[in-house]
Amino acid sequence: ITRHHTLRQASDSDQTFFDTGVELLKKALSQEKQKVRLIGIGVSNLTEPSRQLDMLDLSARRLEQLNKAIDRIRKKYGFTAIQTGRTLLLKDIFPTGDDGYTLHTPSLSR
Repeated sequence: ITRHHTLRQASDSDQTFFDTGVELLKKALSQEKQKVRLIGIGVSNLTEPSRQLDMLDLSARRLEQLNKAIDRIRKKYGFTAIQTGRTLLLKDIFPTGDDGYTLHTPSLSR
C-alpha cells in the first residue's frame, strides 16, 4: 500500500517528517492488518526557506534552532557525530562513512 500526506506549511524538521510518517503508518495498519516489508518517506516541492515564525511559537523556534545546530555539527564533524536517541542503535547495525550510515542495499546509499 502507498500513503501520502501534504503538510500544511513547509518544514525542515526531521521530527515533523518522522511524526507524519508514524501517523500514516498507524492509520494504514489500523485499516489493513498486514506485514510491513519496507517503509519509505519522501519529500517533494522543496523550496528555499521563507517561513517567518510566529513570535509566540517559542517551541517551534527552539526546534528550528536545534535542527540548525545539529546540521552545523554534522557538516563539520560528520553525520554520525550527533544523533537522536532513536538512531543510536543504528551504529551497531550499519557501518558508517563520511556521509553517514552505509546501507546494505547499494541503491539506498549515496
